[in-house]
Amino acid sequence: MATFRKRLGPSGKTVWQAQIIRIGQRPKYRTFDTKGEADAWARQIEGAMDRGEWQDRTGGERTTLHDALERYEKDCHDNGRVGRVSLGTVIRGRTI
Repeated sequence: MATFRKRLGPSGKTVWQAQIIRIGQRPKYRTFDTKGEADAWARQIEGAMDRGEWQDRTGGERTTLHDALERYEKDCHDNGRVGRVSLGTVIRGRTI
């Protein structure tokens, strides 16, 4: 079950933070302008967790294309699969 906290937001107005903590899952937090929005979000996430449909995308949402290309190059190089033009050349040659 979600927990809701009334907080003071950065602009000085009141906001609501929804918090979902479950065993085997990373804690989820999100802030909303109204308690109704926070409750609807929490019910949606908890429902997906109950049905086994929830996938944590936090890491993927924070990974930039540049980071992904560097990781790909490192993984391929370690496995001996780098082609004639390395991704390092592409990364250094372009601003991503």
